[in-house]
Amino acid sequence: MQVPAAKVVLQVTILPALLNCLQQAVAKSCGKVVDILGVEPVPRTQSIRVRLAVAGVSVNAVMEAIIRALPSGEIGRIATL
Repeated sequence: MQVPAAKVVLQVTILPALLNCLQQAVAKSCGKVVDILGVEPVPRTQSIRVRLAVAGVSVNAVMEAIIRALPSGEIGRIATL
């Protein structure tokens, strides 16, 4: 029996115009292992923070998909769920 991988929360800060691009990139490359937990504005900026729930073993693949798909952004804190 295989134990399911623990999930982690990956925070990504992007401009609102890139949200659709982020969703498509994550769904295309790793759709079954990623859930969007929430989207919130970042105070005093024009950016939004997207929180993704990712199966722990897939974090590197998800980060690579985001880096390749988006022209700008910031991958932030990774924490256990």
